[in-house]
Amino acid sequence: MSLNSRRFVTRHPFLNCCLLLGLLLAGVAGLTSLTRKVGAVFVTPESPKSDNRLTSKIVSSAAPTPTPWPTATKCPTSRWLAEGNANDSGGLNPGNPGILKNGATFGPGAVGGAFSLNGILAYVEAPINIVPMNQPGSFTWEACVNPSSLHNIRPVVFSKEASLNNRAGLQINANGSLCSYMNSSNCAVTSAPGVVATGQFTKVTLLYNGSTNSLVTYVNGVQVSTASVAMPYNNSAPFNIGWSPFGSGNTHFPGRIDEVIFSSCVVPPTPCGCGPAPTSVP
Repeated sequence: MSLNSRRFVTRHPFLNCCLLLGLLLAGVAGLTSLTRKVGAVFVTPESPKSDNRLTSKIVSSAAPTPTPWPTATKCPTSRWLAEGNANDSGGLNPGNPGILKNGATFGPGAVGGAFSLNGILAYVEAPINIVPMNQPGSFTWEACVNPSSLHNIRPVVFSKEASLNNRAGLQINANGSLCSYMNSSNCAVTSAPGVVATGQFTKVTLLYNGSTNSLVTYVNGVQVSTASVAMPYNNSAPFNIGWSPFGSGNTHFPGRIDEVIFSSCVVPPTPCGCGPAPTSVP
């Protein structure tokens, strides 16, 4: 610093303080550019782009967004999630897109939207184009159901039927019990009453295990019935959501059906009800 500079500083103490403060702030900024604390982790940026990388790390470390059940499967699987359309979001190619029939529409679901059915004629039809789903050794069907009424009706949640002797399905009785059927006009087994109620979503699962010849029904992931069935269906009929083409009486479902899953293998259900899973699905 020159003599003139020293005189300037001496005669202007206020500016002198400003200069010292500026030097101090510059030093702090330099230290900040070298070491930046994020939570309990220290990150040393290498370039201006490092701020962008740091931001992405902060975002990715946040709590994961809840995703709907069930977990992913390792066999051909179709998913009709009813998010404003009847598309198959299971990732299959070509997939099995659904078709809204006879006034079927959408309403509030367990997760997002749901198929809304009037219990008179409406249902959703999904032509099945995948051989393992038409000729399964095992299969798992799952859905969230919210019937608006069970009075004097026996609505079907889902079915795949070529004839009375070549079909499968799950039906709700008037007392809230579940009838699972396969290759017959009769129930293979009926659960205890009251497992499905009106006005609320309940997760129902129909699972056939070809290795044990067992047809098992679950409610919210808990087994409620099992029956021995020699073999599964074998047909290329459509998968019907909310109706049975060979059922007796009115089998149209009144209310909402959501998160419909069709897997051509055994997928044990998770022990939870309808709604987002507590953690993300890997």
